[in-house]
Amino acid sequence: MSSLLIYTIDDDTDFNQLLKMALKPYNISLKTHETAAEFTKSFKEKKPDLCILDLNLNKNGGEGFQLIKAIRNVIGKDLTIWAMSRRSGEEDVKKALIAGANDFLPKPLDDQLLCLKLGQLFPENKNFMNLVAESVNIDPIDHDTLVKVFFELKHVGMDYLELTSDTLFGKNQNIKLTGEILKEIFNNNSLLVKVIETHQCDDSYYKIKVHRNYSQEEYLSLRKWLFDQIKDQI
Repeated sequence: MSSLLIYTIDDDTDFNQLLKMALKPYNISLKTHETAAEFTKSFKEKKPDLCILDLNLNKNGGEGFQLIKAIRNVIGKDLTIWAMSRRSGEEDVKKALIAGANDFLPKPLDDQLLCLKLGQLFPENKNFMNLVAESVNIDPIDHDTLVKVFFELKHVGMDYLELTSDTLFGKNQNIKLTGEILKEIFNNNSLLVKVIETHQCDDSYYKIKVHRNYSQEEYLSLRKWLFDQIKDQI
């Protein structure tokens, strides 16, 4: 598999070095830039797979927004752009997204969050994440009637879990997940979740997304587990 090509622009030399260290273990061609001129020159030579731009270039907070708009005018919507800034207030994030950014990364750099986002953006890159389906049992909770159904856990994300089953579940239905994989992820072998989406894939099985409002401890456990999966692919 060819390596991913990522361009970044930030006038902070130390931050550029930190970014290189964070992504060094992965199959990535990272090219950092400190000026808009350098960035534009590289962009004309070869289109990257992802651009990460600091909004506060030269401390004026305007050049980053202008670059995002310029890229969108030239490339259109086919390139993913992430904005980053130490100023992560709602207005700054909103302004970046309106300018054309697809996502926002707060500073200082959170390398775990960065790799999780890269894994979601490039799921085919096994250096980030290649989750193996695990078997779990589901106990639907419906008026005190419990029916054990076999599921497979297909995807684990920060916002939802994706499962498959030959049993149909309704939207907003509460179900109790049990299984050893949950012990591994959350340090608890059962989890109460709510169905947010159900799709029939064919006559034999359904794809189901479930959501839970994680506690702080569960959130940190999930985040650590996902990062461990990324490291296992190195």
